[in-house]
Amino acid sequence: MASAGDDKREALLEAGIDLLAERPFSRITMNDIAQRSGVTKPMIYYYFGSKEGFYRGLARFVISSVREEVMRALRTDCTLRETFEHYSRMRLEYARMNPRRTKAIHRLFSDENIGEYIADLVEELEKFLDIWKPLFEEAAERGEIRPDTGCWLVLEMLNSTLTHFMMHELLGSSIPGKYEPDPEALVDLIFRGIESDGRST
Repeated sequence: MASAGDDKREALLEAGIDLLAERPFSRITMNDIAQRSGVTKPMIYYYFGSKEGFYRGLARFVISSVREEVMRALRTDCTLRETFEHYSRMRLEYARMNPRRTKAIHRLFSDENIGEYIADLVEELEKFLDIWKPLFEEAAERGEIRPDTGCWLVLEMLNSTLTHFMMHELLGSSIPGKYEPDPEALVDLIFRGIESDGRST
């Protein structure tokens, strides 16, 4: 059972995500966070020390929540291609069902200030990569992909394109290009570059 302190800390972080959906972090004040969360302003300093500390905590919270979503989407009973397709559909569905949270996540990682804190996030990002590494290794062992496939590079390609798809879904005409997001076509394009010789078309 979560303690009252844990509940307050999570309420502050959820308020931060909610506010990020509306405006950049630089325009969010500690008073905004306190008012939105229903937690007193001194408690923000108690849990996070400063606004910068809150930003770091928020980034970790976001990465952790994304990692949990990925864990729910991953499947070990199918090919890597099928896992990618399932993951891509899940990401798009999540964006449709959670538009404000998706906007907040996008704003966080497109924030020019993220570079100041990225060193603090390396461990969290490595945990995200560790989820995928075994799936890539198994796919290479069974001849589905080339042994020299770069796990991180492929994930960067997949996730950056999915992010564009998601923002297109959420913002519509404000993003150039009119098309329906197609997870299967995206995965097919990626696999043209990483399929092993024995499976390429």
